[in-house]
This record gives sequence, C-alpha cells and structure tokens, in this order.
Amino acid sequence: MSDFIEICLREHLLLLTALLMAGVLLARAPQFVLALHYRCVLNTLIGIRCPFCGMTRDFILISKGLLPRHNPGSVVVALAIYGCYPLWFLVAIVSGNTLLRMRRDLVLQGIGVLLVALFIANNVPLWRI
Repeated sequence: MSDFIEICLREHLLLLTALLMAGVLLARAPQFVLALHYRCVLNTLIGIRCPFCGMTRDFILISKGLLPRHNPGSVVVALAIYGCYPLWFLVAIVSGNTLLRMRRDLVLQGIGVLLVALFIANNVPLWRI
C-alpha cells in the first residue's frame, strides 16, 4: 500500500471515529452538550443564522427518532455524515482504495456549494413558521 493511501486511510478513519464519538455523545448525553450553552458568533453579532445553527439540537432530535425542527439542512447533513460518508469509505476500502484519491479542489468546491445552500435555507423565514 502506498504512503498516500495509508495517509488517506488514517485521515478517514480518524474522521469516522470522531463522527462516531460525536454521535454517541449527542445520543447518550445530550444534556452535557446543551449545558455548554454555545452561542453562534455570527448569530450573536449580526443576527443571521450560520449554515449550522440549530443542527446540534436537530441531531439530538434525530437520535431520538424525532423530526428536526431547527435547521432545514439537518436531515441532509446527518444523512451525508452518518450514512453516505461511511458507505463511500466502505466501498473505497472494498474496491482497493482507488476512491480515496479524490481531488481536494472538487471536494472543497462541493462543500462550498453545500454551505451556501445551507446558509440560504437556514435564513429563509418559511422554515421557522
């Protein structure tokens, strides 16, 4: 296995481990996370919601089997990070790691488009009726 593939493999395993730990923490000890009283800096200073405002509370609701109600992008992001990403990683490992060689510029562009879409959707007043 090449050094590049080993580095990619370690990066993805570290990220998957962090996602698993965050998911367990939100599902098992939501009161601990909510007790931190974290406030979004963008929302506090300017009054508009960032792409992630409300997702922590929504992920707690999703872990309890309830529908999210604080951010319209919560379901999409939850499916992406807890469903699509681990599945993609599994397919990459089974197929011989060729999928781990993704162009970072394309990944960053995709993330940028997603962030803009989440930012717009999270600030549309119709969602919070």
